[in-house]
Amino acid sequence: MRLTSKYLLSLLGFLTAFLAAGQLSACGQAPATATNTSFDRSAPAAERAKALNIQGIQLQSQGKMQAAADCYRQAIRIYPEGPAGHNNLAVVLKDLNLIPEAEKEAFIAIKLRPTRGDYHFNLGLIQQRLNKQVEAEASFRAALKQDTMNAENHFRVAQTLFAQHKAVEAEDEIKVGILLKPNEAKYHRLLADCLLQQTKHDGALCEYKTAMELSPESAESGDIKNKIEYLKQVLKLP
Repeated sequence: MRLTSKYLLSLLGFLTAFLAAGQLSACGQAPATATNTSFDRSAPAAERAKALNIQGIQLQSQGKMQAAADCYRQAIRIYPEGPAGHNNLAVVLKDLNLIPEAEKEAFIAIKLRPTRGDYHFNLGLIQQRLNKQVEAEASFRAALKQDTMNAENHFRVAQTLFAQHKAVEAEDEIKVGILLKPNEAKYHRLLADCLLQQTKHDGALCEYKTAMELSPESAESGDIKNKIEYLKQVLKLP
């Protein structure tokens, strides 16, 4: 059928009116409204960073630490204001023995999310590796402030106190940990060390024996056996 000029002009007028009414746009979709043109531009970046963090955690669980670190670094590049990427990178850098860099990332994570007790805990672990016992104690206490019923927090505070030759304070702290988690061999081992440093030989012997009973095949069992034998000699026991 031959299209006349009058018909073409009529069709053009119809399409112009239809588009002006906002019923058609590119790719056959309705045009953006005033409300959705001001969308949160950080949302897509946050979602991509979250996916990379999940991928990194999976790689980390498989022992692929360097690949996990690469994922976390990419997440941080995409979404630097996300604390999870910095915390996750700090943990894996610690495992890669890149301790100063790990501490830096842990500080950033805490600055972005100061109420996360696990972030403070991870920083404390890193500071222990750096032999920053005073700083580590402060980090573990910050973690403890967020979760006072966490036995591991009490254990780590006690560790740092013992390393600072504060055996009495360490004893008090680890006893709280044992109340919360009585069957943890390393807690009894630390309590025994605290008591031994105070020459409380009877109590130390009892705690070393408990540690051995709870974990007879541990890597530290040989050292504990030696201490038990030493204390038996000191106490003149058979």
